[in-house]
Amino acid sequence: MKENVRLYEYKIAVTEVTFVLQYLPESMKSKIPKKFLNFLKENSISNYNPKFDFSYGLCNVNLTKKAKAILAVIYRNYICTEEEKSILIKYCIKTKNYIKKK
Repeated sequence: MKENVRLYEYKIAVTEVTFVLQYLPESMKSKIPKKFLNFLKENSISNYNPKFDFSYGLCNVNLTKKAKAILAVIYRNYICTEEEKSILIKYCIKTKNYIKKK
């Protein structure tokens, strides 16, 4: 039962990510491998249609935490520059070490 709930939560997150990616400029979306985009689409929930208002920017959209995490990974792995990627990785390592110390 728990596995079904988790799977459903991930499918919702993937659906939200797929929805958000529709609004990316083509210059950014073209950097994401088509195979990965197809994977997202295949694992989306077809009858779930998120209602997001992007008029205040993506940061103010009420996405699930899982969707935010997936978008962060997509940004880091496919969209950002090497310099941005380096900064993000250093930040993640620093944050992870900080959390471990708590």
